[in-house]
Amino acid sequence: MAGLISKARFHEQLEIILEKERRSRHMTEPRARLVREKGEQLQNLFVGLDRRDLLRPPGQVDFKRIGNVLKNFVQVNNLNATLMRLYKGHRGQGGMSAGLPFRDDFGKRYAISMEQLVIQWGWAYCALCEVMKTILTEVVVFEKRPTGIGEVILALEAYKGLDLSYFDFVEPRVRNSFFHLDFCLDGEDIIISGMPGALKVDELIESAMRIDTAIFPLMGIIQLYFKSG
Repeated sequence: MAGLISKARFHEQLEIILEKERRSRHMTEPRARLVREKGEQLQNLFVGLDRRDLLRPPGQVDFKRIGNVLKNFVQVNNLNATLMRLYKGHRGQGGMSAGLPFRDDFGKRYAISMEQLVIQWGWAYCALCEVMKTILTEVVVFEKRPTGIGEVILALEAYKGLDLSYFDFVEPRVRNSFFHLDFCLDGEDIIISGMPGALKVDELIESAMRIDTAIFPLMGIIQLYFKSG
């Protein structure tokens, strides 16, 4: 990027993040390729913002706030990944009609229902949207500070000519539906107000994983901002 961040430094920082993720979370190469693709799209967006003088200088960015958000993002991801592994493993053994069973140290049995799992994945989707919103509202200059990821996208659209392909994984209606608990689960179908057709449970899981993938390039941007401040 011509001003604050160079493309070469961004690529270098992103590869450092990917290598760390490979060691700690066993990131697959297909997922790493997707992260790089989102990184290219994010670069294009930031080049356009930089040319319009819409990026805050590092001294105006609240890195402490972003650090807290990213630290909690890691915990959301870890919980989400654990539930996904348990769900996929149990579903392969005969379905989820009785929920996801487990027992405590005293032998008492419990079960996490499908409805509860869907709520958790929906909240994870909301949380990931909030991580994206928080970082972008700290780094990008907006006339009026957006309160959600949908408002971020609308505000960027208003600038005209920006490459917004970075946001192609984001569906604000899904975020809003789970944030307000305004949805209905019918078997494997999730009925969301304002959306044509139903969202499948596996589609919700995939959507959360894709937004998670899109946040890694943002982490790279923030780390470079911090180093340049």
